[in-house]
Amino acid sequence: MVTISITTAKTNLYKLVQHTIASHEPVIVTGKTGNVVILSLKDYKALQETLYILQTMPSISNEAKKAKTTKNGDLYGKDKLTW
Repeated sequence: MVTISITTAKTNLYKLVQHTIASHEPVIVTGKTGNVVILSLKDYKALQETLYILQTMPSISNEAKKAKTTKNGDLYGKDKLTW
Protein backbone atom coordinates (compact mmCIF):
# COMPACT_ATOMS: atom_id res chain seq x y z
CA MET A 1 0.00 0.00 0.00
CA VAL A 2 1.32 3.41 -0.98
CA THR A 3 1.57 6.17 1.65
CA ILE A 4 1.88 9.81 0.60
CA SER A 5 1.51 13.22 2.19
CA ILE A 6 -1.59 15.32 1.65
CA THR A 7 0.54 17.91 -0.15
CA THR A 8 1.73 15.30 -2.66
CA ALA A 9 -1.84 14.00 -3.02
CA LYS A 10 -3.14 17.49 -3.84
CA THR A 11 -0.42 18.02 -6.43
CA ASN A 12 -0.95 14.64 -8.11
CA LEU A 13 -4.65 13.97 -7.48
CA TYR A 14 -5.54 12.93 -11.03
CA LYS A 15 -2.62 10.48 -11.31
CA LEU A 16 -3.31 9.20 -7.81
CA VAL A 17 -6.95 8.48 -8.60
CA GLN A 18 -6.08 6.79 -11.90
CA HIS A 19 -3.44 4.63 -10.17
CA THR A 20 -5.89 3.61 -7.43
CA ILE A 21 -8.58 2.64 -9.93
CA ALA A 22 -6.20 0.70 -12.19
CA SER A 23 -4.21 -1.11 -9.50
CA HIS A 24 -7.00 -1.71 -6.94
CA GLU A 25 -4.39 -0.64 -4.39
CA PRO A 26 -5.57 1.67 -1.60
CA VAL A 27 -3.48 4.77 -0.95
CA ILE A 28 -2.91 6.18 2.54
CA VAL A 29 -2.82 9.98 2.62
CA THR A 30 -1.18 11.40 5.71
CA GLY A 31 -1.96 14.81 7.17
CA LYS A 32 -1.24 16.78 10.32
CA THR A 33 -4.62 16.06 11.89
CA GLY A 34 -5.01 12.43 10.73
CA ASN A 35 -4.80 10.00 7.87
CA VAL A 36 -7.28 8.83 5.22
CA VAL A 37 -7.44 6.04 2.69
CA ILE A 38 -8.25 6.56 -0.97
CA LEU A 39 -10.04 3.55 -2.42
CA SER A 40 -11.78 3.11 -5.76
CA LEU A 41 -15.57 3.10 -5.60
CA LYS A 42 -15.65 -0.41 -7.06
CA ASP A 43 -13.30 -1.72 -4.35
CA TYR A 44 -15.22 0.14 -1.64
CA LYS A 45 -18.50 -1.43 -2.75
CA ALA A 46 -16.89 -4.88 -2.86
CA LEU A 47 -15.57 -4.38 0.67
CA GLN A 48 -18.99 -3.29 1.90
CA GLU A 49 -20.62 -6.31 0.25
CA THR A 50 -18.12 -8.68 1.84
CA LEU A 51 -18.68 -7.17 5.27
CA TYR A 52 -22.45 -7.42 4.83
CA ILE A 53 -22.27 -11.07 3.81
CA LEU A 54 -19.96 -11.98 6.68
CA GLN A 55 -22.23 -10.20 9.18
CA THR A 56 -25.53 -11.57 7.92
CA MET A 57 -24.45 -15.09 7.02
CA PRO A 58 -22.18 -16.39 9.80
CA SER A 59 -22.06 -19.87 8.26
CA ILE A 60 -20.09 -18.51 5.30
CA SER A 61 -17.52 -17.02 7.63
CA ASN A 62 -17.26 -20.28 9.57
CA GLU A 63 -16.83 -22.32 6.38
CA ALA A 64 -14.11 -19.98 5.15
CA LYS A 65 -12.25 -20.43 8.43
CA LYS A 66 -12.46 -24.22 8.11
CA ALA A 67 -11.28 -24.27 4.48
CA LYS A 68 -10.05 -27.72 3.54
CA THR A 69 -6.32 -28.25 3.12
CA THR A 70 -4.18 -31.13 1.96
CA LYS A 71 -2.07 -33.20 4.34
CA ASN A 72 0.98 -31.01 3.69
CA GLY A 73 -1.00 -27.81 4.34
CA ASP A 74 -1.44 -26.65 0.73
CA LEU A 75 -4.88 -25.36 -0.14
CA TYR A 76 -7.04 -27.37 -2.50
CA GLY A 77 -8.16 -25.70 -5.71
CA LYS A 78 -11.75 -24.47 -5.70
CA ASP A 79 -12.77 -27.35 -7.99
CA LYS A 80 -11.76 -29.81 -5.23
CA LEU A 81 -13.88 -28.28 -2.48
CA THR A 82 -17.23 -29.90 -1.68
CA TRP A 83 -18.99 -26.74 -0.58
